[in-house]
This record gives sequence, C-alpha cells and structure tokens, in this order.
Amino acid sequence: RAAPGVVSPGIFTVERVLILLTVLAALAGTLLKGYCRANGWESPTQFYATCYSDFPELFRNRGLAEGQFPIVASGSQFEYPVLTALIAGVTAWLVPGTGVTNARILAYFDINVALLAAATVVAVLATARMTSRRPWDAAMVALAPGIVLAGTINWDLWAVALLAVGMYFFSRERLVLAGVFIGLATAVKLYPLLILGAMLLLALRTGRFRPLLTTAVAAGAAWLAVNLPFAVANPSGWAYFFQYSADRG
Repeated sequence: RAAPGVVSPGIFTVERVLILLTVLAALAGTLLKGYCRANGWESPTQFYATCYSDFPELFRNRGLAEGQFPIVASGSQFEYPVLTALIAGVTAWLVPGTGVTNARILAYFDINVALLAAATVVAVLATARMTSRRPWDAAMVALAPGIVLAGTINWDLWAVALLAVGMYFFSRERLVLAGVFIGLATAVKLYPLLILGAMLLLALRTGRFRPLLTTAVAAGAAWLAVNLPFAVANPSGWAYFFQYSADRG
C-alpha cells in the first residue's frame, strides 16, 4: 500500500491517506490547545499552557470583535500584511453575535483553525504532486511537529499553502501561475520571497534565467495587485505592518 503504481491501494490512495493524516494532525493540534479553549486566553496562563494564539488577542484588541475591518477601517492598526488582514477581517464577519465575549473569541479561534486545517491539506497535496516519484514525502508536512504544536499561533499556514501551490506550478513549468501564487503568499507573509533565492541558485547552476525572471515578475505583479489598492486607499493603515516590523525588538 506504500508503493504507488506497484500495488493497488484500493480506497487508500496516497492522497487520501495524506489528507487523513493532515486532519488527524490538525485535531491533535487543536486538542493541545484545549486548556485555552476551555478556560479562555488570558495571560500568563496561556503561556504556561502553551496555547497562546494571535486569533483571540487580535480579535479583542484590534477592533475585530466590534466590526472594525483591518487596514480598511480608518485608524486601523494591524501588524500583518494585506492578505492576512483580509482573512482576519472576513473570518471575524463569520462569528455570530456582537461584542467581546468568551463565546465569540472561541468561535473566532475555531473558525480560523478549521480554515488553517484546510489550507494545510492544500499544502500537503501540492507537495505530494510536486514530484511523481516520492509523493509520500508530503507526509512529513502532514505530520510536521511544528505545524501540530505551533500552527494555530497565527495565519502563517495560509502563506505555506499558497507557496506550496506556487512551487507545484513551478515544478510543472507553469511559471506565470507559479509567480502569481508566490506573490499572493508574500502578501500573507514576507518569508515566501526566500523561495526566489532558491530559484536563483537553480538559475545559476543551470544557466537558465528566464524561468526565474518570469516567476519573479509575475510574483511582483501579483503582490502589487493585492497591495496597491490598500496602499492608495489607506496609506497609514497599509504601512503599519512595515513600521511595526521595523521597530519591534
């Protein structure tokens, strides 16, 4: 059952097993945060119980619970890039009720965790499809201890998923799509830019620079398409993430 193309797996195809492993890991990660889900996210106990998350903190302290949409709202200060701010704002709309209550904070956490689990499934499947020879390597993503233990701290797994899709398209030499998804991933979190460094090394080794340039230009265009409207509409709100990142310890 572990050798695709050699044995018939029946219903337990590689990707179905990977999805199952990812869901089980997501459930384990949620159970590990059980103390805060039961008792609330309060300091310092949320740190002692290792269940801190930005979701409750920002929901009650950045106006999300009162309906203030990050970056868009006048005076909004949100310490994440544009796409993360949009995700944070839209998921806040999905929380029933009004005001800052423990029930709404828990609902906000659970909604975001469920969506992050779906994003992780996307990342795992994209990883499995990057190569036809070793799809089981994606199990290292599905069961990654870092994701289980820390995947619910913030929205970073959205960036992981978008970057994985971009890498999948790059492996299939669909360079514009690869760049678009890398650009979108960078609009969630800046670290996906580092993958262009790996692509530069590939270009230097092979002497083929066109794939790198095509991907980088598409990534830049996608990032600009997402960021520019918000930078024009609310310059101070858009720039807050960059100022916050530059000034923090």
